[in-house]
Amino acid sequence: AKLAVADLAAVGRLATEAIASKDLSPYKYLKAWVRSSIAISSGDLSILLDDTAQCASPLKDLNIGALAAAVWTEITLDMGDTSGLTAIISIGIDMDVDKGIFDFWIDQVRATKGV
Repeated sequence: AKLAVADLAAVGRLATEAIASKDLSPYKYLKAWVRSSIAISSGDLSILLDDTAQCASPLKDLNIGALAAAVWTEITLDMGDTSGLTAIISIGIDMDVDKGIFDFWIDQVRATKGV
C-alpha cells in the first residue's frame, strides 16, 4: 500500500484497513517491509492493531522506528503481550509527529513467532 500524506494531514490516523478477523495471540512479532520518501525518526509513525473498525481503540500501537529516506527496510516489531489479540479486524498507520508532505509504503505485513 502507498500512502500519499498531504501537507494538511494532521497528527493521528493516516490510514486503516479492514481485514478478516485474525487471531494473533500465538505470535510474538509483527514484520513488514516499509519505505518512506523522507527520513523518519523513532516515534514518528506507528502500526496499529485493533479488534474494532478503523482502529478506533487500538489494542497495540507499535513504533515503526527510525527509517532512512527512500530505502526499503524490513522491520520487526515486538508485540509484547499478545493474549488480547484474538480477533484483529483492522490495521492502521498512525502519525505521532507531523512530518509534512511525504509518501509512505508498507508491504508484506505478517505476524511471526520468532525473529
